[in-house]
Amino acid sequence: MPGASFYKVYRSDTGLTGSFTFIPGASLAGDTYIDTGLSPSTTYWYHVTAVDGGGYESTPSPTDYRTTYAPP
Repeated sequence: MPGASFYKVYRSDTGLTGSFTFIPGASLAGDTYIDTGLSPSTTYWYHVTAVDGGGYESTPSPTDYRTTYAPP
């Protein structure tokens, strides 16, 4: 988002309509975010907001999801 000072990442493990929790300390490098400490074989949903210099937080991005791998 033009004018964004930083971005906030939110995660849900209860589905698209579940409760999303802000991940403190999460940072984006370009368009990449690496999440750690997750449970194996679990689907997580994410959305991102942009925050401008005045502290205004945008509406959430479209939600996307990823499923972690099962242990070998």
